[in-house]
Amino acid sequence: TAYEHPEALKERVHLITGGDYWPYATSTSRHVDYDHPTPFDPSKAGQQTGTHNSGPLARRNHRWKTHAGYQARQRAPGHYVWLTPNGLGFTTGPSGTHPCSENEARLHLALAERRGRPGGWSDDGEP
Repeated sequence: TAYEHPEALKERVHLITGGDYWPYATSTSRHVDYDHPTPFDPSKAGQQTGTHNSGPLARRNHRWKTHAGYQARQRAPGHYVWLTPNGLGFTTGPSGTHPCSENEARLHLALAERRGRPGGWSDDGEP
């Protein structure tokens, strides 16, 4: 699908996540950028834009993720793993932000790449 998120998809993603998926973010605003946790690659065919690879981010947080070396992957709808440039790991989801080890974060990032699917989880939502 396309790089841009259709309005119906934005609504679904917002209802699943509840708001900004940046670690410790508290915003529930709908005025956000819709990010591809696994970066969109225009050279690849397939379903890159959907609830399996979407997350709302405030503009500043989106720019930090895109340009400052932060890495994120979607583990399941509404659940994300983060790795900061300094090696701090976090998981985010409906229950908030939880620290995780750098190794755990790197494992989830590697699993996402190995599975060759945005988000790194299967069609049934299982990691």
